[in-house]
Amino acid sequence: MILVLELFNYVAHHGLLRDCRADGAIEPIGPHAGSILLALIPPLWRRVMDPRIDRLEARSEAMRSIARDAEDAAAEPVVEVAAPS
Repeated sequence: MILVLELFNYVAHHGLLRDCRADGAIEPIGPHAGSILLALIPPLWRRVMDPRIDRLEARSEAMRSIARDAEDAAAEPVVEVAAPS
């Protein structure tokens, strides 16, 4: 029983991505039997989870890049050119 509890804690800490709900609370953890089974075999865990983490990090970096570009664009002064009269 303790093994299952420790596996669940490991998976919950290292293997789950949870979103915030509209009320600001973090979504609850549901049953993840597949993840618990993967955690029993660390090389298999890494084979499955490492590519997922790589995709998540790439997506996060892309979002940070978009945010930086938007901040840079907002910080640039707007130069108005008067129309010739």
